[in-house]
Amino acid sequence: MSENSLSKEIEQIIKNNNFLEDWLYNWYINITGLALYIIPFLKKKINKEISLDSVKMAISRINKKIDLPEKEAPINVKDIYIKNDICLTFFENNDFNEEKIIQIKKPKHKYISKTYANKEISIVFEKELSDYVNKIIPLKKSKLFLEDLILIWINISNKDNLYNPWLIYNLTKKFYFYKINILKFFQTTNEVSFVIDKKDLTNAINAIITN
Repeated sequence: MSENSLSKEIEQIIKNNNFLEDWLYNWYINITGLALYIIPFLKKKINKEISLDSVKMAISRINKKIDLPEKEAPINVKDIYIKNDICLTFFENNDFNEEKIIQIKKPKHKYISKTYANKEISIVFEKELSDYVNKIIPLKKSKLFLEDLILIWINISNKDNLYNPWLIYNLTKKFYFYKINILKFFQTTNEVSFVIDKKDLTNAINAIITN
């Protein structure tokens, strides 16, 4: 295989995996480690023996061509707020359900959040409000009802949070590395919030505070 053809095959493997491109661009993985990871994929595609040195040289050339947004400053977490015993439910977005859900009001010092999407309406609320919500719209009629969840608010002091693509990417990437499933996500100008399983709380805190 020619040097040019090998580079094209390697470049295709890297560009088809956003994490590989990110790891290489930001030096989260060294070139030797990435080469060792890629070689088995190359062998399956071309069915030939490939030297480690040739793959490393090709990766070095590709790395110079990668064009990703520049890494922003580390996420500046001011405060983390945690609310236990959270429920999350989803209803079909139709006229009947919307009319009912509009009647759900936020009691003082309690948490309820409603999100209207094109096909579904989601409600996040404290578990102690289950009876209140259920009287207005029966939870058994929901498409999905989850309980014993955690809501995490992250107060962030970085400027221009809404226009900082690195912010959300960095947070969700770290959650992925810790194998944390994000059930619901919210963002404001100075806060990012996640609804997650209770079992993932410790890992979520570690992910948030680790830059």
